[in-house]
Amino acid sequence: MESAGNVKGVELGFLEKPDAKTDLTSAHFPSKVGGKPAWLELQQLPSPEQLACSVCKKPMVLLIQLYAPMRKCPPSYHRTVYVFMCRDRACHQRGGGRQAFKVLRSQLPQKNEFYEFTACSDSDSDLDSNCPEPLGNPSRSQTGGSARRRESNEDVLKEFREQMASSSPFDVQAFSAKKQTGGVGDEDDSCGVLSSSIDDKMLDSLSFQMLPQQASCDRCLPTLCSVCGARGPKRCGKCKKVAYCSQEHQRHDWRNGHQLFCADIAGGKRAEADVDYVPSRGVLLLEFEVVTEEEPEVVTSPAEKSEEEKMEDFYRFTRSSSQRKKVAEQAKSEHTTDKSFRAFKKRIAIEPEQVVRYHRSGDPLLVSEEGIPLVSDIPMCDCGAARVFEFQVMPQLLYFLKLDTVSSPSIDWGTLLVYTCSNSCNTKSDYVEEFLWKQDFSDSSRKPAK
Repeated sequence: MESAGNVKGVELGFLEKPDAKTDLTSAHFPSKVGGKPAWLELQQLPSPEQLACSVCKKPMVLLIQLYAPMRKCPPSYHRTVYVFMCRDRACHQRGGGRQAFKVLRSQLPQKNEFYEFTACSDSDSDLDSNCPEPLGNPSRSQTGGSARRRESNEDVLKEFREQMASSSPFDVQAFSAKKQTGGVGDEDDSCGVLSSSIDDKMLDSLSFQMLPQQASCDRCLPTLCSVCGARGPKRCGKCKKVAYCSQEHQRHDWRNGHQLFCADIAGGKRAEADVDYVPSRGVLLLEFEVVTEEEPEVVTSPAEKSEEEKMEDFYRFTRSSSQRKKVAEQAKSEHTTDKSFRAFKKRIAIEPEQVVRYHRSGDPLLVSEEGIPLVSDIPMCDCGAARVFEFQVMPQLLYFLKLDTVSSPSIDWGTLLVYTCSNSCNTKSDYVEEFLWKQDFSDSSRKPAK
């Protein structure tokens, strides 16, 4: 596990609300949370089956994507890692839940059929305005980054800090009990006032039609699902124009408002995008841009004893009495069990709003002594190379996405650890599946402080 003082190479990700000037589309190689995916490779997109939850088989949605190019590796000049998540709370049971996530990696050489050769090149004079600073480049300047981030997101951060001051920042139930934000499952399931008038038999009668194959067009881009932005190989059977990834999202869109515009779209009186509702409402997660900064150095006083030294002093002091020795041994055991969690809290206290920690080939910051992945738990890549740790998603993201809820079951994690191919290999697939390990908080770390 990474020591508290070793922060070299660790980059922290923070959220910024996108504004009118923020372009989070594929052409700008964004790092972002929520919303529709900004696909890197634009033609051979993942199939709906590839993006279906392994538990409930429903379509997953984008949790986070990070633009993390490897400039010294020509095939990975452009490179993005995506994490998708199921929004069904029942699929996120404590003690498991890894199957409710999927990680995909996409990469392209500098010369490719989708982007200009100079796009986001190191020599591009417009790099700062058109492209994000790539992760894995700790030498970049971050002067003023914290001030800009906090100013643009101050309303959210103010509320977050108030919660931090009044309860454990990782006690999701404590957050929700005060805020009652709702979250997944507590949103307006109807997605509008129209659903009460829709009979389930009518929804079942909605027909699907497969979009025609575009074999004659080698450069044609696939149609995207109107709801989630994934590949949409199917379309509405009535207007025969609006595309979907699944019947699940077709039904959602019909309830949400497509029923009012379907005939006009079919007759050419209205364009597909010219509708007075948002098809993705109630499905996608809130969208934020992810901005990164280097983790600050941890400064510790030489005269200050570590927690381990303090516990050892206490243990030696109580050896003279058998009863006190028993109490000390119990305290020492509890101290050891919760050591990772206390180190975790201390480490992130410097930048409590962080939602991502990026440190490719480094060590993750663990939240517990329990549920630590062994080397044997991390599967080899299909190319035969070992996978390495690349980044982790922090529990604070649950709060910013309003996924914290007192309901049970709930979407919850201590941290999500993402492992990718050490060779960042090229395979036959343009979107390669990687590995995610979900670590929960231990029961002892969830106990409220007395």
